Order: sequence, then structure tokens, then C-alpha cells
Amino acid sequence: MRIDDGMDGDNYTITFVAVHTGVITESAVDQVHSLTAGWNLISVLVLADDMSVASLFPDIQAIYAWDPDGELDYVPSTIEVSRGYQVSVLADRTITVTGEPVQQWSEELREGWSLIGSIWSGAVDVADLTDDTDGCLQESAVYRWNAPVKMYEWETQIQPGHGYRTAFSETCRLTMGPLA
Repeated sequence: MRIDDGMDGDNYTITFVAVHTGVITESAVDQVHSLTAGWNLISVLVLADDMSVASLFPDIQAIYAWDPDGELDYVPSTIEVSRGYQVSVLADRTITVTGEPVQQWSEELREGWSLIGSIWSGAVDVADLTDDTDGCLQESAVYRWNAPVKMYEWETQIQPGHGYRTAFSETCRLTMGPLA
């Protein structure tokens, strides 16, 4: 991760591993996750000092991310703000993550299924997401996991804090932000 020294108003520009970019504000905030017993599909909307799974989610039963290249779930060691994560807990619980709120991100996503995250600044209509090829995001294949009823539901908006299972017709760069 690299944080540019230059400021743009009240925002810093952050680049994650050359394929992830995001915009954060200066003030730290608390992101509260209300998890339901069993599986939850979430995203982290803040950039904490320590983004390790052990630091952010010390008392969970399990966490998985999706590897679109290998088409399989894996156990991540660190959390990326642009990703969605499947998190399992034994009982209902609340987890708070403190950090700088991410207002926008951009990531190259592979053809096929992905788990994407959301942003701090509010809901984003799926139709307003920006990709660098015309229509690589399959708008009819954006699903949120409804933990209380244990089923996927089709969505037209990306809500803060949720993760989404999405399909892409080809590899493209997806940008999510309030101005996307």
C-alpha cells in the first residue's frame, strides 16, 4: 500500500498493490458490523491501522474471500476494502472496526464471479457503477446474502457494509464511489 504525500482538499489518495485505489477522508470513524449467527457477507469500509484478519475479527468462527482465478474460497490474512467477505459467527454479535472511511475504490475484476465490497459514503445504484468496458458487470447478477433467512437476494443498490456476489462477462476495472 502507498499513500501519496499530496493532499487533495480533505482527501488522501491511496493505491493498493497497483490494482486497488481508494479515497479516504482524514477523520477516523467506527464501522459497526451487526453479525447474525451463521454466515454473513460483509465488507470493511474503513482503512484501519492494522488490516489483518486477526486484528479486525479476533473472535469469529471463520472468514473466507473468493479467488476468481482459482474459482475457490480461501482464508485471507488481510482485509481489502474493495472486497466482500463471508464471515461466520456462532452467535449474534457486533464487531466495530475503527479507521479512515473509504469513499471510493477501483479494482480490476476477472471474468466470472467475484465478491465485492461497498463504500462508506452511502448506497450506490448498481446502474451507476463505472467499468472500463461497456457492461462487463452483469447488473442482473448482483446478490446480497440475507443472513437471517439464509439466502441470496438480487439487489439494485450496493449498501454500505454489505458484501455482494457479482458476475462479470469479462475482465474489467470497476470503480465504486459517490460520483461513479
